[in-house]
Amino acid sequence: MFAADDVVRDFGTSGDEPGTASAAGLRWLADEVDASPAGPWSARLAAVTCDVPRLLDLLGHPSPGLRRVVAFALSYVPDPALGPVLRGHMEVEPDTAAGMATLVALSRHPAQVPFVRGHLRSEHPELRFGAAFGLLIRAGETDDASVAALALCAENGVADCAERLPWMDPEWDTVTGVVCERLRCRPEALGRLLTILLSRKRPPAACCWEAAGLAAQSDHGRSLGPLVLALTDHPDFSVRQAALRNIVAWIDEPGYLDRVAELADDPDLGEIAMCVLVKQGDPRCVPALQRMIAGPLGGYVNAPPDWVEQNVSRDLVLRTAAPFADDLLPAVEERLEGDLTPHEEKVLIQGFGETVLTRWLARLRGPARERLRRILG
Repeated sequence: MFAADDVVRDFGTSGDEPGTASAAGLRWLADEVDASPAGPWSARLAAVTCDVPRLLDLLGHPSPGLRRVVAFALSYVPDPALGPVLRGHMEVEPDTAAGMATLVALSRHPAQVPFVRGHLRSEHPELRFGAAFGLLIRAGETDDASVAALALCAENGVADCAERLPWMDPEWDTVTGVVCERLRCRPEALGRLLTILLSRKRPPAACCWEAAGLAAQSDHGRSLGPLVLALTDHPDFSVRQAALRNIVAWIDEPGYLDRVAELADDPDLGEIAMCVLVKQGDPRCVPALQRMIAGPLGGYVNAPPDWVEQNVSRDLVLRTAAPFADDLLPAVEERLEGDLTPHEEKVLIQGFGETVLTRWLARLRGPARERLRRILG
């Protein structure tokens, strides 16, 4: 027996191996059980589970690395007779990563779920997380105790341990990313998890993206807005940036746009804030746009995800800011009187359009007017 459907749920339908370390571990196990795995990841995994008695013998192997792979492989074998054997092994397994994998394997056996649930109170955070992860992916449990233990995914020690297992191979995804992905079909539980993670002193920046995605799809994400908003003041730049880039998910709620406007002068986040304000048609974008015009006009801006274009150029920002064009004339005039590369001239034409620039000719004087006349041809 082999639970092929679980492999698809755990690793998708592509058939790709989760990472080189995981693939090497499976090859090692294949050598030990005299298997010849080939083909996609699920087929290779199925091949090493053909000799279950041999796998059980290998649970006593001196290498913790091999025991981890053995327990991982056994998690796809639904034979109820394995439950008591795995439970006995769990009680003597000294390696926490192998213990994690064993708890996942145990979680598929209903009679062993109470034993696994008991590890949610373990003194070892790695095992608390392993129990919760097993209960999630094999038993579908997401009660408060399980979600609290799943939130340990952001603890460095727990993550370092979990990364030794194929489910959370660093080449596959982050530990936090794996947990969130498995909870996306359970929005209420994902909301509870993100509430815990976003309230941490050092939350994973990726949680801001998860929260915004949840808010776009479910009411369970709406309550996360204040937590994300608060992170725009976080000391870690990556967290601040992720929070501001995703604040658009709650931008229609009171106070959010005001906070964005406060950040328009921020040396690190001002460009993102400017793009949010421009997209929202808020006149508080004008000073930031003036600064943008005064600087280099090539390249792309750091725009938030509500700008659907993959790369947002400065001329696109200017086109989107068309309602404020006349407020930007003084900044444009100053640039026309200074140095402009041919590319920057093109950005101004594409950004404001010939109609606006032609209208401005009547309002300009001196070198700026002559420069603009030449640009317009």
